[in-house]
Amino acid sequence: MRWRARLSAIMLAVACFVAPASAPASTLDEALETVVKATFIHRFASFISWPEGHFHSPGQSLILCVAGRDPFGDVLDQAVTGERAAGRIIEVRRFDRARRGTQCDIMYIGEAQGQTVSRSLQLLAGEPVLTITDQSASPVRGVIHFETVGNRVRFHIDENRASRAGLTVNSRLLSLALSVRRREAG
Repeated sequence: MRWRARLSAIMLAVACFVAPASAPASTLDEALETVVKATFIHRFASFISWPEGHFHSPGQSLILCVAGRDPFGDVLDQAVTGERAAGRIIEVRRFDRARRGTQCDIMYIGEAQGQTVSRSLQLLAGEPVLTITDQSASPVRGVIHFETVGNRVRFHIDENRASRAGLTVNSRLLSLALSVRRREAG
């Protein structure tokens, strides 16, 4: 029953951008887009399984990181206040660039001074980190990649990249994606 509530919340966020736009994008539209993305980011965790033993204790927080340019500011912090994901309290951390050993479970990767999104993803390759990228920052894709289509925030999922990181993406989230790059056989 809880998955239905989570799925409904995600679908509601997607619905915010279903209606066609009758005017050019404005600051308000950009602000709403930021809120929708921040909501998606922490809700994604409920649809991801990390490798056995990744979380050392039941009370361990889920660490949500922003690396590089931070388009969210306080919006992300406000979105996660009092929220849980995958049964865990969410803690937000920010870094000037992506790096290994940060203990991040989820990492939104923006452009960083001297570090491209592509380089950030290379640094995190094979780590059990849900990487999230954004078309507005780079066409290079993490496990989940935001794209604004018309007046809607959509996302793509790279199930193959998730598998290489030891992550499993729930089929309900896969069904909501604009596209899915399937896991390679073998």
